Amino acid sequence: MPNSLMLAFPNHSKENYSVIWPRTFSEERPAEKEYQPIDDDNALVKGANLVIANYGWLQIGRIEKGFINFQAQYIKECPICDIKHEKDQLYGFIRKNGDFVLKCYRQKQYKPDHKGLSFGKVSDKVESKVKPKWRLIERLPNAVKHPCPLVELSGKNINAREMENAPEAYPNFLSEEPTTSLIRSPVMTGKTKALRIILNSLAKEGSRLPCFVWVSHRKTLSNETKAKVDILQNAGLCVCNYQEVEGDLAIFNWDVIIVQAESTHRLSLFGGGSYVVILDEVNAIMRQMNGGVHARESENAMRDLLKSAVHVLAMDAFANESILNFLRQYRGEDIRVFDNKYQPHKGKYVKILYDPDKGSEAIRKGLKLLQEGKRVAFSVTSCKKARAIAVQASKLLKPDGSHVLSRVYFGQMDGKQRQEDFADINATWSGLDCVVYTSTVEAGISFEISNHFDSVIGISNINTGVHAEAFAQMFYR
Repeated sequence: MPNSLMLAFPNHSKENYSVIWPRTFSEERPAEKEYQPIDDDNALVKGANLVIANYGWLQIGRIEKGFINFQAQYIKECPICDIKHEKDQLYGFIRKNGDFVLKCYRQKQYKPDHKGLSFGKVSDKVESKVKPKWRLIERLPNAVKHPCPLVELSGKNINAREMENAPEAYPNFLSEEPTTSLIRSPVMTGKTKALRIILNSLAKEGSRLPCFVWVSHRKTLSNETKAKVDILQNAGLCVCNYQEVEGDLAIFNWDVIIVQAESTHRLSLFGGGSYVVILDEVNAIMRQMNGGVHARESENAMRDLLKSAVHVLAMDAFANESILNFLRQYRGEDIRVFDNKYQPHKGKYVKILYDPDKGSEAIRKGLKLLQEGKRVAFSVTSCKKARAIAVQASKLLKPDGSHVLSRVYFGQMDGKQRQEDFADINATWSGLDCVVYTSTVEAGISFEISNHFDSVIGISNINTGVHAEAFAQMFYR
């Protein structure tokens, strides 16, 4: 963890907040729907009677969820559309000011600008004005002042600075008794590191291991995971990265298969023995399954993969009930849950800066630190901004007259260079003064040399869509 952290959000506001809220997020308030009618059945009937007094060919139909439908006793011209509808199309509801309004389900087709016919106030149950959607600039200070902890999970609480000190959280991989485990542990507590240690130990003992299908959600994570798991090859294990093999990936050919979530349909489960599934950053895996190019294929493949596995181990710093429901869907109710309550960043501080000039103030502060001989990492949600920062940094001189050594990582960069760097991130970054990265370094790329960087600066435009968990993952790499 560096000595200093800064979060910069371009545009708006005037306050600074200096505190870190570990394992918490603000409560997002959804935008109000266009119409949220007052639910008052008596007032609805009162309003409907006003309509019937004007249009005697109508009668009251179904009342449901704040709406009342009308039935036509015979076909007449619609008072909204001025045409004859073959089916009942009129309905009414009570606006927030208490007025009853008559509208037609077909009016968008015939009278798109018609606001409906108002029949005056029928209800005193008037609701307050709709509150606007909370944007990032409102949610972030609210999270600082009123932190909302992660939802409690029913399971065993542990307190481990490093997960290798809590081996009981991991399954007995040699057992043929099926298990499903979920580990929630903060970023940088070594969830995957502990798993590698366990596998390495079992491999060196000569144990007969099942095939390990290690599922990740992005290529960078797959590359880095393979680089670290490659160590297991020294113990005689066959390790496969899905990017290096064409066609189907047969589990009986490999001891460890590292595969991206959207490529699980390439796995061949037939003719092999037992296997274990590792879901690394399972929240992101679920998002990718739902939105990837092969979403339907991935979902079907994941279903088959999880149902037949002898052990399933899911890991995520932000595990929640959604993950539990996902696991229950394919594995049943018997799930071992371990919740690591250790807070690695407790007592440390984050400076939050609202920058009116697209993050330029935060960038200026970072570049000044580099000129002073400090080491700085920039976590940026904009690829264009990341590349611009790297160009500026590379032109700077340190106090000893040497150039600042920098590296930038973004989605469309040279894949070979990125793979080489991520193969040993500690060795690569420890030789740099400045690192700039986008969500390419969201998860799995863990720089483990403490206090190498003097400051980490995170810059996110409030207009750029970024998942809260993803930004947290980026920030604490």
